[in-house]
Amino acid sequence: MSRTPNPEQKKAIEHKGGVLLSAGAGSGKTFVLVEHVVYLIDEFFKENIFNDNEDRLFKLRSYLSSIVLMTFTNEAAGELSLRVQRRIEEEAKSRGDVHWNVAVEAISALTISTIHGFCFKLLSAGYFTDFNPSEEVIFDIQSSQKIAELFDEWIINVKSEVSEEIYNIVLLNEKNIKSSMSFIFSNPELRLFWEEWEVKGQDDFNFAEHIKEVAFFEGVSLDEASHGLDLSEFEEERKNKWFPYLEEFEGLLSSYGFRDYSTLKAISELDKKYGTVRTPPKKGEITERMKFLTNLKGFVRKYGEDYISFYENRDGIVFEWEKLFKNAFLYISDRYKNFGGITFSDLEYYVLKGLGNEETAQRVSEDFKYLIVDEFQDTSWVQFDIIKKVISNDFSRLFCVGDEKQAIYGFRGGELGVFLECSKNINQNLSLLNNYRSEEKVINFNNVFFDDVFKLGPGFEGDDLHSVEVKYQKFPSDVKTAGLGCVEEAKIEILLDEDLVKAPRISNSEITEIESNYILEKVEKILQDTEDKVCILYKNLKPSLKLISKMIEKRIPFRAQVKITLEEDPVVALFIALVERVLDRKKEDIRLFKYRVDGICTILGIEQARDVEALVLGFEQEQKVYDTYYAFSNFVLKLGIANSNYSNNLEVIRIISLLGRDDFNKILKLIGESVDGSYSVDFNFLNSPRVKIMTAHASKGLEFDHVILGGIHTNGFNVVDTSFIGKLPGSFKWKQHTTQKKPYKAPMYIYENLLSRQKDFSESKRLFYVAGTRAVKGLYFANIFHRFGEVSYLKNSWVDGLRIGRLEGAETLTKEVTHCESGEEDSTEVSTPLFHIDDIGLSKRLLGESHFGLISELSVTKLSSLAECPRKFFLQNICKIDKDFLDDIEGEVVRERIENDDEIKIYSSSQRGSEVHKLLEMIAKKMDMPKIENAGIAKAVKFAASEMECYRENFNFLAEQMVKFPIFGQMISGIADLVLLEKEGNNAEVWDYKTGKLSDDKLVGYWFQLYCYAHAYFGFNKNLKTIKLKLFFVDEEKILEKTISQNEVTQYLRDEWQKLSNLAQVNESHCQVCSYRKICYYNCVPVAEEL
Repeated sequence: MSRTPNPEQKKAIEHKGGVLLSAGAGSGKTFVLVEHVVYLIDEFFKENIFNDNEDRLFKLRSYLSSIVLMTFTNEAAGELSLRVQRRIEEEAKSRGDVHWNVAVEAISALTISTIHGFCFKLLSAGYFTDFNPSEEVIFDIQSSQKIAELFDEWIINVKSEVSEEIYNIVLLNEKNIKSSMSFIFSNPELRLFWEEWEVKGQDDFNFAEHIKEVAFFEGVSLDEASHGLDLSEFEEERKNKWFPYLEEFEGLLSSYGFRDYSTLKAISELDKKYGTVRTPPKKGEITERMKFLTNLKGFVRKYGEDYISFYENRDGIVFEWEKLFKNAFLYISDRYKNFGGITFSDLEYYVLKGLGNEETAQRVSEDFKYLIVDEFQDTSWVQFDIIKKVISNDFSRLFCVGDEKQAIYGFRGGELGVFLECSKNINQNLSLLNNYRSEEKVINFNNVFFDDVFKLGPGFEGDDLHSVEVKYQKFPSDVKTAGLGCVEEAKIEILLDEDLVKAPRISNSEITEIESNYILEKVEKILQDTEDKVCILYKNLKPSLKLISKMIEKRIPFRAQVKITLEEDPVVALFIALVERVLDRKKEDIRLFKYRVDGICTILGIEQARDVEALVLGFEQEQKVYDTYYAFSNFVLKLGIANSNYSNNLEVIRIISLLGRDDFNKILKLIGESVDGSYSVDFNFLNSPRVKIMTAHASKGLEFDHVILGGIHTNGFNVVDTSFIGKLPGSFKWKQHTTQKKPYKAPMYIYENLLSRQKDFSESKRLFYVAGTRAVKGLYFANIFHRFGEVSYLKNSWVDGLRIGRLEGAETLTKEVTHCESGEEDSTEVSTPLFHIDDIGLSKRLLGESHFGLISELSVTKLSSLAECPRKFFLQNICKIDKDFLDDIEGEVVRERIENDDEIKIYSSSQRGSEVHKLLEMIAKKMDMPKIENAGIAKAVKFAASEMECYRENFNFLAEQMVKFPIFGQMISGIADLVLLEKEGNNAEVWDYKTGKLSDDKLVGYWFQLYCYAHAYFGFNKNLKTIKLKLFFVDEEKILEKTISQNEVTQYLRDEWQKLSNLAQVNESHCQVCSYRKICYYNCVPVAEEL
């Protein structure tokens, strides 16, 4: 075992299910998960008997294939998979027995993935007969377009079924409703709610309970309404206005009792009758009661008209609105599958639906007997339902690990209720309370502070309905030195003019400026005094832009997570300008277009294009032959721009071009609707940064020596939901006629928005907890104030919590700053687009003339088709036409008869080649070799192996090792069969094994691949003068070789690269053997017909 677990970890490791583990920050959660897998394998070996190694491997693989380890992100799944693999290898090395050697080989049978990955596995495995496993996973923008097109169909069809008034109101809110429908279909839980919603013209909720909860969210307790006040002792006050007002109010409350909306109507009428009523002075009970009634009237004024109008029209126009929205949902839902592609939420939806079939659920449950779920606090109800069906509601088959205090994915369906529900049903609830990450002072601060603020409601007042218990973490003094760490509060006073008699308005901009200066000083001090790393954590990234600018000015190396809107992306800007230019061909406009292009190129430090009009014409021609995406990609590269950020900007352009069906008007409309979208990138400034800037969301699972909290005075803002339809069924706005200015809100719409406000605040606090618990040695924050009081923007900002909660052990330093006299927010201030200060992945290409880029990372094997024929490269890699698909069309299956002494076996050439490669890899790595049954394969392997042994003493072998490297600015990846690097010198060789007959027509592609690998290793090792390339034709026992220099490699690849400028050209000498000859139209005639 890599390290000895403590008693609480040991208990969490050594079990076989039925455990919910609450694991706090830094408690060794991942260690427990990995060790639990080791424990399960160890127990399996103890409990089973095996005939031989083959039997042992088969049984262990079968056992592991029935276990699924799920976590929340692909990154986490990849890290867990790697740690499990290394841990098993470590155990095999330390124990040295046959069991664990087999475990190393068998561990790949264990499924480690996200919940979406597991759902995709189930769908692809054919458990659900009504699902097409070849469906492509699509992006959000494609899904939204699917919903929009279906909505457009629906709105045409529904016109004759609704009143003209309602129809026109829907048209006015069309974009808003489409957006809401897209959101509903992006959440499997909401989608199921809407399916189950029955429009009956009556409420699905109890009005008294509903209005009580809504009032509570607004700070009004309706329980107090029944606590009537006896006015008999104040009879002498009857002549005062407040007395009959209070008397009538008490009578109203006692007789109505909030059983239905009539109470709200009566209160509204009473409010109009009396107007403003002053509270009498110095009358304790009366004062308190009048205060309550004032709050109650405020609540009714805010929502009374919505409730009254809703219920008075409940059986009329409101019912029509409900039926309309349900009709729209059903129309989209019924036709949803007709449009290709599935989203990640569709994966969960289809799996849960499929598991509704008992027979299917039983088969899945039999195949997957044990589930381990990491980050369980972020599990949604739909995901939980899937889990329960897989384990057949047998919670002894479940091991869940999470920390409810870190539930920060409510926006993606994560629900604290799932954690609580599971805790009631599972056999054991365990906890990991020791924190091995943070120093003692940091732990103590977080314990006390978050225990205080987690209980508080919005504005850090009242009660939080979604609060979680804070179990105090322990400092492991047996393994760490006590008393270390630092929590520091910087009290920063804004000095005001002495003549001021009231508090001035401190703008958001000024607050951010003060806070950024403080953070900058703190960062500089930590970097100067220590070798430690620092992270500045924000709830949202906007305030970080000011800090980034200051750090660039100070030349402090850092890495920052930044959000870039599509509107600010220079490649998207070029695309919009180009499309607009093509659509408007007035001659004088070319100067404006050139000005836009030259401006972007100048900022990026790229030479301005000479003949822009020729580039535009080239774009138009290529767009007609190929498509918009390919033509624009070529345009960008001909401008001389290398774009390593293609996965963000060009991917959006590809999808929009596809959705717009290469129609420029549609494309322009779609991209106009998408420019508000954004993506995150890492902005790196200078080398070896010890400073990171990121969101608290992104920091989950990470740790840093020092954490500074940023943007804490201005992060209390909540986005107001202005949508016409809410998320929940029955949640909508409505109007009686088009002339009505302000729409009414349905009761469920009001409830949903208030509930979301509560839940958003609860999640914000849990996100705050994530930020605070990333710190190892130090946690720092500013607290800005002036002589009139403390400064913040809204009451929900994190600093407001810091002012209320206990700051256990926090040190205090004080600073003074001068007030910016304007005091007003500068509405004209526009933040500079990031590409003005950073290239965000764009740069000048290294070669003189630029040609079409490969756009995404491409393998060496696929790239080699460029050397064979540019048109073939286009069909294979741009059009994505699979060669195997063409083989199936022709009905060809290449087979080789491989004869052995006593039997004849049929192998596909690819299977045989894979087997030879695998065996030679094992020889290169000195792995235990299996017995080779086939004489032909044994002979081929022996030929290459004997050559290999001649080099082993003086060369290091890199067998089947993945490499990634650039060729002229484009990223290429590949796996060379064998690379030999001289131990004491500067010689190198690259080998490639080939089975079957030596064929001259294939040599061009083979040599191209070897040249690519040579280019890679010349780049890795600057001392290499030459590299020897060898092609091994192992069946014929022939070796072809070349010795080449770096200049020869560069010139060869440069010549091949030129072919990218015209992918329409055909290498006629390759046609005879080309797999694409049946579909390749050369001179308007299929090549196969010409042949």
